[in-house]
Amino acid sequence: MPFDKNNKFFSQFGLFFAVALYVAMRFWGLTDSCLWFDEIFSVHAANHHPPNALLDFVVQDLIHPPLFYIWLKFWILAGGESLLWLRLFPVFFSILALVPLLLLCRELKFSATEKITTITLLAVNGLLVKYSQEVRMYSVLFCLSLFSIWLFVRFLNTTRKSTFFWLFFVNLLLIYTHYFGWLVVVSELSAILLWRREFLKRFVAGFLFLAICFAPWAFAVVKAAQANAGLKQNIGWAAKPTLAKLLSFVFSLHEPFYYQQNNLEAPNLFLISLPFAFICISAMIFSLFVEKENFVFRLLAIFVLVPVVVAFVASWLLPYSVWGIRHLIIIFAPYSLLVAFALNRLRPVGVKIAAFGLLAGLILAGCAFHFGRTKNINIWCGWEELAKQAIKNETAVENLTIYAFEDLVAYHLWFATKTSDRIRIVAIKDFPGIEEDKAYFLPRGFDEVRVTDKNALAGDRFWIAFRNKNWNPQHPLLQDLTARGYKLGEPLEFNAQIERAFLVKVEK
Repeated sequence: MPFDKNNKFFSQFGLFFAVALYVAMRFWGLTDSCLWFDEIFSVHAANHHPPNALLDFVVQDLIHPPLFYIWLKFWILAGGESLLWLRLFPVFFSILALVPLLLLCRELKFSATEKITTITLLAVNGLLVKYSQEVRMYSVLFCLSLFSIWLFVRFLNTTRKSTFFWLFFVNLLLIYTHYFGWLVVVSELSAILLWRREFLKRFVAGFLFLAICFAPWAFAVVKAAQANAGLKQNIGWAAKPTLAKLLSFVFSLHEPFYYQQNNLEAPNLFLISLPFAFICISAMIFSLFVEKENFVFRLLAIFVLVPVVVAFVASWLLPYSVWGIRHLIIIFAPYSLLVAFALNRLRPVGVKIAAFGLLAGLILAGCAFHFGRTKNINIWCGWEELAKQAIKNETAVENLTIYAFEDLVAYHLWFATKTSDRIRIVAIKDFPGIEEDKAYFLPRGFDEVRVTDKNALAGDRFWIAFRNKNWNPQHPLLQDLTARGYKLGEPLEFNAQIERAFLVKVEK
């Protein structure tokens, strides 16, 4: 019938548009900002160590398994270290995630409208866009978690042994990508325990198999933790999740286009995320009563609730908090599936149309705000530029020493100058009057930046690197050097809105 043909055409067009939007958002502004501290660590670990040394280097970091770094190493070998090529790595996995997402929709028997809704929600989510472009393991975690959930649902539908094998193979990749991958496996085990206990023995055996395969890495991490300062340096600074943090996470699930660029910005855009969340959660509450016996609704709810509850409770019971919105990227897809399921079952039809209309308006408002707001200039992007200027100014000097007073600054300067044999970066710790963000520290097992105290700040000619709101001759560092008879050159500056990066020549 013509009506059926038109309906199919519009469904296919809608799906194509949603996928195109999803892909376009992953490429938009891909190279607008330089690599930041954690991304530098990724490239440093992957491309500056042979395979055996790579594992030794990553294990000392304690908080991430090695698979992401291994894959990134092959990616860099194939295409180099350009910013565009590096950023394409997470984008690739983010787009690849559409494959298991669509296959999962088919297993769940989602309609075309439900597929379009799901992909659109994922396409415009600001946090997902952010982590789809960051050279870290989160887009890989997102992709593999979707492969795992799809294979799990497919196994429940078919009970094929081959599907079970592939499920646990993907789960092995998942737990070697990020420790939160275990929460996907626990969610699957929880679903089996609740509704399909005939497969419980098989899944327990598979779980034990994963534990055995993971044991060598776990043993290496425990050994490395005992040899170093343990997890305190890595995550001891992280606060335990409060109700406010939990609500912020909920709003992040409903944040079209917006994401927090830095700590100076609000974590959420409440004028948009609050009504967006209200509509979505109201739809799910409606479905909870109307579709409470629906297996799809309950199954998706497990993949959303189990990781959140486990992470929240563990953060309060363990010595250090493990809570992190980026770690919980594993629930964004099942949550969007759950919202799409609920929205498309709203009744009467007028309520459903109104809900979709309001959400569309909020998405457009989020889009307008996102593309209209001023893009922040990150201060860490200034160190490479300033280092190049210093090298250009010091052509007559054979060796150049730059003293930094924060690990964050020292690491960025090292990465910016790592190809130059003339530059030596020295990190001065605990200099009076300079506060350091303890969340950032030089990697363990890394000795290319010398770490010392202020007594080592000496020589007839060197440079200092520090950041401050403005150039202030009364700054404790500058006063200390002046009191010791040093002359300060004209500072090289990089303006990052409320803060400035300074690189200053110092000589007798």
